[in-house]
Amino acid sequence: MPNLDDYLLWRGDLPLDVAPFTELDALALSLISYVDFPPETALGEGVVLKDLPPMLEPSTAKVKKNGHKPFFGHCRMLLDDMAVLPRYGDIRVHHYVSIRSAEYDIQFSAITLDLPTGERFVSCRGTDYSIVGWRENFTMAFESPVPSQAAALQYLEEAAKAGLPLMVGGHSKGGNLASYAAAHLALPEQDLIQAVYSFDSPGLDDATFASDGYARIRPRIKAYIPQYAIVGLLLAHHEDYQVVQSDVMGVLQHDAFTWQVEGPAFLLAEGVDPAAQLFDHTLHAWLTTCSPEQRALFVNTLFDLLETTHADTLTDLLQGTGAKLLTMLEAAFKLDRDTKKMLVQVVGRFVTIGAGKLFESLTGRNLPQATHTHLTDGGTAHADGNASK
Repeated sequence: MPNLDDYLLWRGDLPLDVAPFTELDALALSLISYVDFPPETALGEGVVLKDLPPMLEPSTAKVKKNGHKPFFGHCRMLLDDMAVLPRYGDIRVHHYVSIRSAEYDIQFSAITLDLPTGERFVSCRGTDYSIVGWRENFTMAFESPVPSQAAALQYLEEAAKAGLPLMVGGHSKGGNLASYAAAHLALPEQDLIQAVYSFDSPGLDDATFASDGYARIRPRIKAYIPQYAIVGLLLAHHEDYQVVQSDVMGVLQHDAFTWQVEGPAFLLAEGVDPAAQLFDHTLHAWLTTCSPEQRALFVNTLFDLLETTHADTLTDLLQGTGAKLLTMLEAAFKLDRDTKKMLVQVVGRFVTIGAGKLFESLTGRNLPQATHTHLTDGGTAHADGNASK
């Protein structure tokens, strides 16, 4: 089935002033933010995309046995492909920034791309393999803004100073950062934003969702999730979204290279997979039973235990798993009595709620209404998740 790579082969020879910008172009520009750009791109004048590949380390991504490429390596290969295509080669990339700090609990990266047609696209990177990046994701359950959200807003404010028409987007956490920054951008700069693209991204906090800035920007947010969406249904509030078909199963659908396309657009599905809906309802029901203080204590304790392994990335964590697990267990036994009791209660509550939701699903009872809406096949979204045509 055709995917983003096939779209580039089909449309890549047509410059943006010949064939208009599409949602698939937005996905491509969002995904290349996962690449570690060279120092030359941190400057204001930047580098045109077609000149970038020689400045980067050669791509070493190999195709897996199932025919798919590792996600981060695939993003690097995507940039190589875009660089030689008339559609993207003259895009100028600049003001690259990448911050990762365990001390300040932040993982943030973004780059600005100036299109030959006069628009400016700000691309926010999603979560990488770093432990600090995942810790910041979980922190969104009880804190806003998290450091990367504040950094994204500051970055977008700087990008808006040029007065050019703006688009902003990102995949995974990057889409959350794009939506958050666009919602909090002050007028008149917010009026420069033409569109916000969110690809399988966590939702927004209560205060942002209720803000005037979000109300103004909401009609310009274009959100997409795969059928088996886990990351894209996290947290409380979500933009109206469209559901995209994928050629893999389960959580692997978070890889946007598996999303199916038809011509210049995504191939849409009828709705979210029931298993993903079950997890979504379980998670939201669980979060409502936990106070912000409990969420904070749970997340901080969990990641403090992970940090006892001295692993910086998920890859580090998976190396020598047995020894690292033993280290975490030893640290857990040293926790004070109240913290251990809280951990057991919170985890047990999630399991209990999950079992109850599964029983409701198997017996045909209606699951409680979600706190977000969705679109399918261009329908109009309603609060109960049913789409009209």
